[in-house]
Amino acid sequence: MSEKNKAVKTVSYIMIITLAGKVLALLRDMILARQYGSGVEVSAFLTASRIPRVLFDAIFASAITSSFIPIFNRALKEKGRDKAYEFSDVFISVVGMFMVLLMILSMIFAKEIAYFFADGFDEKTLELCINLLKILLPTMICTGIAFSFVGILQSMDRFLIPASISVVFNIIIIVYYFTFDKVFGIYGLAVTYLIGWIMQVLIQIPSLKQIGYRYHFKPYLDYPYLKETLILMGPVMISTWVQPFNILINAKYASRLYEGSAVAAIEFANNLYTMIASVLVLSIMNFVFPQLSKLINDKKQDEFNKTVSTTMEATMFLILPLMAGVMSLSKEVIGLIYGGNRFDEFSVNITSSALFFFSVGMMGYAIQTILSRVYFAKENGKVPMISAVVAIIVNYVFCSLLINKFEVGGLALSSSISVTINAIMLIIPLQMDKNTKLIDFDFIKEILKIVISSVLMCIVIFLIKKILPGGNIGASKKIINLAILFVAGVLTYFLSAFILKIKQVNFVKNIIKKRKNSQI
Repeated sequence: MSEKNKAVKTVSYIMIITLAGKVLALLRDMILARQYGSGVEVSAFLTASRIPRVLFDAIFASAITSSFIPIFNRALKEKGRDKAYEFSDVFISVVGMFMVLLMILSMIFAKEIAYFFADGFDEKTLELCINLLKILLPTMICTGIAFSFVGILQSMDRFLIPASISVVFNIIIIVYYFTFDKVFGIYGLAVTYLIGWIMQVLIQIPSLKQIGYRYHFKPYLDYPYLKETLILMGPVMISTWVQPFNILINAKYASRLYEGSAVAAIEFANNLYTMIASVLVLSIMNFVFPQLSKLINDKKQDEFNKTVSTTMEATMFLILPLMAGVMSLSKEVIGLIYGGNRFDEFSVNITSSALFFFSVGMMGYAIQTILSRVYFAKENGKVPMISAVVAIIVNYVFCSLLINKFEVGGLALSSSISVTINAIMLIIPLQMDKNTKLIDFDFIKEILKIVISSVLMCIVIFLIKKILPGGNIGASKKIINLAILFVAGVLTYFLSAFILKIKQVNFVKNIIKKRKNSQI
């Protein structure tokens, strides 16, 4: 098997596993919504579970994979496998110690932290949030270790197990819903989340052993490669704040709407939005990013540029119609997935509004995800750091301006404006750099064709929606309606893309022809 075919096969497996994890996450949220609605318990739980993620994301999450991987690859190239593994030991030890300290401080100031994250909660909801937070804070330690293990395995070209960890986590949560939820309730759910994170660490250990890695506690703060990582991590850490801090700001304002119910709307809509967008973007980037780091280390600038440009075009070919489709079908999707039981019509309406406006920023999300990794691969964290700070400020300002008039939709739109500005600020320096210029006339022409095809798709969906039965219909009819709209939209998009001769369509056609010829 050629290297190209092997790469395509690996990406395909990663996308399938990632998709399975996302579908299970969607099922997990669907059950949570239907069993708890958008009331006090779910608002408190979602806030409490978000706090450890934000505390970790703000300091280490993407910084681990984006700073650790380039330095690990350099150590591997310069000093060999043993030295790279020793660096991993040092890194995990230092990260682990810091996360333990952060967890202890968060335990002490749990009440103050919970209030800061949700200042609109009443006393009862806030008290429940504090109790759940104390159970969930140890997940920060597990997260730090799990992400570090992912970095090691991906650097050693082991992608499938890291992609599988979310599958295991979601299965554990779903099993809890169908077994012990009625007995232990929301507190049992918090404990199950902690168990799920522990399992994400444990399932990676056999793969680490296969590549010859054994962890040893080595808290060497003066270790050379660690110093380089921490220097790079500073800007990277700040540059990865956009997504977690935007949701933090959105949820903080949401706690002031509809007696806190908007928190659930923001959380469910954002989870669905990121699931839809990231199953494509992150699957590609989790495979491409280690390759970019190696190309930079090997000083293959032309190949690096070509890889980035191809990745951008392919992502836009899929993400733009995806964005248009989700916006067109936001209410139908939310009603089908979350609607029912305790998740009433009001909950469906506010959540679909949030999903619609979150989707406006899907292209910006994709571009910022790709280009931030480009900067990290080049060990340049300054530009992403500056753009992230600006984006967070923009989100905060627009939340303040839009909440009164547009309510929960205004909060989601603020986040979309923020990520779009972040993407633009990442594009400009690369475009001005002669060595890494990514956007040319052909690229713009292809994007315009994709936009035209996406608009035509939306028009067809809108027209068909007018003639389909609506109102209070059963789940089976909702599925049929959504299936009709989905198929019509996809066919319209690919037909118009074929007529407009978008390059990615020709690429797909060539693959199909090769497969047919190989079967003859």
